[in-house]
Amino acid sequence: MKRIIPLFLFLIVAFPVISAIDINMNSNISKGETVLASFSGNFLEPITKSNVYFYRGHVRTSFDYDVARIGENYYIYFQTINKAENNYSINISGARYMVGSQVSTQQISKKFRITNETADFSVNPGFVITDGNFSIKVQNLQPAPIIINLETELNSGSSEGIFGFIFNGKRAEQSINLSSGQIKSLYINVEDMPETTIRTITLSTSNTKYKIPSYVILESLPAPEGNISADSNETNETIEEDCTFFEKLFGTCGENSVQNKTQENETSNDELLSNNTQENETSNNQTSNESASDVGYEVVKIGNKTVAIKNGEILNESATSKTCVQIKGDICSSEEICQNTTIYAKDGKCCVSRCVKKEEKINTKTIGWVLLVFILIIILWFFVRKFRGMKKKNDPLLSPKK
Repeated sequence: MKRIIPLFLFLIVAFPVISAIDINMNSNISKGETVLASFSGNFLEPITKSNVYFYRGHVRTSFDYDVARIGENYYIYFQTINKAENNYSINISGARYMVGSQVSTQQISKKFRITNETADFSVNPGFVITDGNFSIKVQNLQPAPIIINLETELNSGSSEGIFGFIFNGKRAEQSINLSSGQIKSLYINVEDMPETTIRTITLSTSNTKYKIPSYVILESLPAPEGNISADSNETNETIEEDCTFFEKLFGTCGENSVQNKTQENETSNDELLSNNTQENETSNNQTSNESASDVGYEVVKIGNKTVAIKNGEILNESATSKTCVQIKGDICSSEEICQNTTIYAKDGKCCVSRCVKKEEKINTKTIGWVLLVFILIIILWFFVRKFRGMKKKNDPLLSPKK
């Protein structure tokens, strides 16, 4: 009975977390198999490569892996070639997600085992995000030739057009042949697709099957319309430079000058809007009188280009529609910042250098008051010590006569 109660309490606590995140992944993995895991749930921030860890038993280990969001799910694929038979686990740490009405940061974990059996073949990559034609590498892991069957399935988006499979320079309809140990690229041509679509490519033999989600981004990006608001970070830095020493010390920096800086920014925005309007008239022959509050665009510089951003998407013609995975970057978590270069990719702000932990900001207002109290204590201690050291002199005129 004593053992049952703790187990019951554990299940009550663990069940909401287990049910909040749905993990779709095989528990038994063949040697050399390319593993694709999908995670679905209400995540509040993007899952990045820095959130993903692998363990062999209780010892941290490494896999060749990648992570991305396609549709409503997050996908992680990793390779198991040259990995020994053993028990492993994949863990997602630092992610924030909803469990009912509460925000949880509890680690998400999925255990799996690499068996002594060998997969028929491996694939790379395990998912695809692209804006055009692409390829998938396949390798025969068996000592004999194999036949790999090909299928496609529509998940969302346009149903028009097809995936055309090209193998060894020829059109492949339903299957491809692969010799023992052979590594070949299966080329997929995106044919007659008018807009974005998500399709699943299934590559299978009698023993091994891969369902590869393919996110093909083909929609054109519109030019920005209406007024464009300036970057608030640049405004704050300008205000802070004009502050006095005591304003910075007590944390009141910028409180009296925000209104002036806002007026200056509105003036610069008008000039920027005028330039952008002229460019839009040339390229699109259209203008708009919408207000900045209605549109909510942000202007940033990428290299020598000035581009407009809305909800993490670049909206003018000078931008690319590539995702962060495609440009080989990472989306930093809320506890990290990009060390050097940030680019606005299709799926958000993308760090193409390295994500590092944020330095904790010092509360300047608190420090200012602490220093002031410390100075007052020193002054008070000085005067108390000075007057206590003075000896009282006896006045002979006031002394009582004997």
